[in-house]
Amino acid sequence: MRKAVAIAVCAAEGVLYAVIGAFLGWKNGGGIIPMMILLAVWGATWVAITKKGAPKDLAKNPDEKVTSSPAQKPQSLPPPPPLRPGEHMCPACHAKYKSVDYNSDAPLWYCSVCKQPVPKE
Repeated sequence: MRKAVAIAVCAAEGVLYAVIGAFLGWKNGGGIIPMMILLAVWGATWVAITKKGAPKDLAKNPDEKVTSSPAQKPQSLPPPPPLRPGEHMCPACHAKYKSVDYNSDAPLWYCSVCKQPVPKE
């Protein structure tokens, strides 16, 4: 059944290739490069449809259960290293900044990474 479907899809791709070639005025199939692309598309289509590991049709075996691989537990990120004296963290993007790098006379300080206001500390 899969081979019949693969043949039908490849034939449809061949017709589409011919229509595109006629629309663009190609002669002799458009040359070697378009023909190589068509062959690569046919090969990929054939492998994708006829490969052995593809899921089986459930209509044939309604009692067969589909099993999935167990969900992997998400890895937790290690805690960030402690801040040094004079260092602060942007509340929006958690980028580190030093208060000595900012003008103390400025009305607002902005994070150099996300451009959001940061607290003056």
